Amino acid sequence: MAARARVTLDTSVYVSAFQFGGGMRLLHMAINGDVEIAVSRPILEEVIRVLREKFHWDGYRLHDTRQQILGFARLVTPKQTLDVVKEDEPDNRILECAAEAGSISSSPPIRICYGWEATLAVRSCEWRISCNVRKNNGSSRFVS
Repeated sequence: MAARARVTLDTSVYVSAFQFGGGMRLLHMAINGDVEIAVSRPILEEVIRVLREKFHWDGYRLHDTRQQILGFARLVTPKQTLDVVKEDEPDNRILECAAEAGSISSSPPIRICYGWEATLAVRSCEWRISCNVRKNNGSSRFVS
């Protein structure tokens, strides 16, 4: 059996899936055990905040969405605080979760621990997850 891809999703992926139906196949892949999605409490709180404030979701719908996410994703508690994404500080929560879970992140481009830079591409037409990883010294590898 092939190893499952481990991913940590940005808030926009959840919002797209739950508000607009985009990306639902990826969530179904997690439900079916084809991929492992890691989520942390700060990511959950951000998803709920965006759905409440920008899309005016009511408490029942927000609670149901939180339970759905907790049903298909693995809840992790990051042990480190990162401050590497200056232009979009909340993306640091995504990286913290990804680092703790040993997954790749959907917030490209990102600088992951120990000087690695990674860019994740999730192709909606194929749902193929790929990651181009480059060490700061210029060497790179492609993971698919």
